[in-house]
Amino acid sequence: MAATTAELARELSTIITSPYPVSLAKLAEICTKSDALTVRACIRQHPPCAIAKLASSLYDALPVWQCCVIIFRCLSQSLEFKNELLSRNPGLLDAVLTKANTSQQDFDQYHGLCIQLLADPLPEGVPLPASVRSFFLRVFEQASRKPNVQNLKPIYYMLTGACRGFLALLPPDARKLFDEQLCHILKAKVASENFMLLLWCFGVAILAEHPELIAGAQGGHQRDKDTVANVGPTVEWTTAAGRKLFESSNACKKTIHLACLSVIWAIRDGSNVPDDEALEGIRIATRALQLVDTRLLEQWANADMNAMNTVSKLWEKIQRCDIKPAIQCEVLYFYAVVAGASKLSPSMVELYEAALVNMNGWGATDVQKSLSFSLPLFACTPISGLPLQDWRGRLKNELENQASYQRDSLIRAVGQICHDLESRCDTIEGPLRVERERTTALEDELSRSHACVESLEQKRVDDSLFLGTLEAEKSRLERDNEDLHARLESLRMELEKSNSQADTALHEAAEAYHCGEMRLRSVILQHEENIGNHVKEQETLREKAASLEDELGKQEAERHELADQYNDLQTRFEKGQDALENQMQTNVRLEDRCNDLQDRLLEAERKLNEGKQSTLHKEEEMARIGREAAALESDLQQTRADLATTTGRLDDLQVRHHELAQSSTKALQEVEAQCESDLEAAASKAAEEYHLLHLSSLAGRLNAKTIETAAFGQGPFDANVTPHPFYDIKDLVKEA
Repeated sequence: MAATTAELARELSTIITSPYPVSLAKLAEICTKSDALTVRACIRQHPPCAIAKLASSLYDALPVWQCCVIIFRCLSQSLEFKNELLSRNPGLLDAVLTKANTSQQDFDQYHGLCIQLLADPLPEGVPLPASVRSFFLRVFEQASRKPNVQNLKPIYYMLTGACRGFLALLPPDARKLFDEQLCHILKAKVASENFMLLLWCFGVAILAEHPELIAGAQGGHQRDKDTVANVGPTVEWTTAAGRKLFESSNACKKTIHLACLSVIWAIRDGSNVPDDEALEGIRIATRALQLVDTRLLEQWANADMNAMNTVSKLWEKIQRCDIKPAIQCEVLYFYAVVAGASKLSPSMVELYEAALVNMNGWGATDVQKSLSFSLPLFACTPISGLPLQDWRGRLKNELENQASYQRDSLIRAVGQICHDLESRCDTIEGPLRVERERTTALEDELSRSHACVESLEQKRVDDSLFLGTLEAEKSRLERDNEDLHARLESLRMELEKSNSQADTALHEAAEAYHCGEMRLRSVILQHEENIGNHVKEQETLREKAASLEDELGKQEAERHELADQYNDLQTRFEKGQDALENQMQTNVRLEDRCNDLQDRLLEAERKLNEGKQSTLHKEEEMARIGREAAALESDLQQTRADLATTTGRLDDLQVRHHELAQSSTKALQEVEAQCESDLEAAASKAAEEYHLLHLSSLAGRLNAKTIETAAFGQGPFDANVTPHPFYDIKDLVKEA
């Protein structure tokens, strides 16, 4: 428990000193493990300004943290925190009660918080809302159906707090049924687990008739002491539960015995009763015994061995070392009421003083009220008054011994006088007594009629006030309903506008996609046609290259034609390369177009997401649009794949075309070289034949000249004869 106290104090200090909102999950977890005394001790450690900041911080976090209900229910066990919270937020009580009255689930969730807020009188300036009546009736109905500790305890706390006197507003039948339930509990055989139920029954039964007898009413400690001191045998009880407790001496003795057993069970070792409930139960038992005559209490304490054993067992439980000081002080006060102030030994006074020294929370209101009753009993040592009490006892015994014979004579005289009076009453005062009884009955009937008229008048006033409250609530609900209708209409118009914009954007995206798809298809078809044309042209080029190879081997004239064809082929190759470059540029433009389509698709997706956020009720339409967008994306990916395939095929065709051009050039060069070698061989052969023919002609001419010279007597043969003007064929080939 010390560790829980330290954790709670540390977490509260963190929340108070933090300049920004902190997480409340840890505080809620600690609150589930903390009892009322721990919470009150931790709250009292802080000044009022810190408590005010804590209440303000937790109230601001109420819409954010769902666990704030648990935290408020736990911290509201401290009167200081509760008064500060309600003073700063007067509408919180009405809001919580209205929420609890909404449904059974909300009632179960906010039941504990409402009970804690109503367990003490409300601070000044905080009105009691009209919704508390419905909540009290609901709790009362639940307690009537199943009267147990969990249901009677909230009734007791509300009747001692802000709902004092609410039982008078209940219907007579409901009050009678509830009274019968309490009387049934008091008559039943008490089990060990029902002792706390008895204490709560004691408290509720007293509050049902005489709420002014419970300490804690407004007016201060002195008024409480005067109220308790003046009650006793003069109190009249009309309910069955009240008569069961205090009507006769036997009933009072049974009440004393049950109260002692309940207190012993509440403070026993290993008891699972919380400390705050044990304190309140002991106070109920003390106030119940204060309604019993003091002489009857003294007689019961010394009546038999059972009562003496009960008192001694109570004293043994009080002396336990592990009992808390606050509970020990309260139990000592109960013991003083049961045993009497004359039996307070010095050890009891010392134990009371030790408990006062060790007790914390002196400033609490309930502790001050409890001490205001118990301190006067323990303030003076009882031993100092015993000699003054002994002479009175001795004088009483002496007078009783001397007047014993006088008592017998007086009894005989009084008996004779009574007999004479009975005879007179029967003969003379009988008719007068009957008339007086009729008069008394008529007066009683008249008083009951006046009381009924007053109650009906009060009920009429209450009903009129309640009707006014209901009318105001109805007007407020109608205004809220109109505001909600207006807001709903505006949201519907915004939704329709968003849907129309989304449909327009999707239609535009679909049209853009279809246009892009048609353009891509046309471009792909054009590329395929161009590729087919290039393939056909390459086949034609191969055929022409083969024909050129054949013609080059035949004759020289065909070489010029082959050269022309080669130049033509070179020109066409350059044109094809230009066309291929144009096609590559077209491919680049297509890729840019694809990127543009992708950007427009992303824009359409963004608009689609915006349409999703603004139109939650169009999820199916958005799913369809998403599928179409996915289809568009897949088609775009397929188009990109086809474009990439087409580009690869064009690259392959370009490479093959380049290789074919290189092979054609190489083949032409080889054919040209072969033709040149053949031409050189033919030229050399023709030159040789020419030389041979030339030599033979020269020889013939020389012979003829020789013959002619010889015949005509001219000189020898001139070596510088001009040759035949026939050029070398090799030079001709070179010139060509």
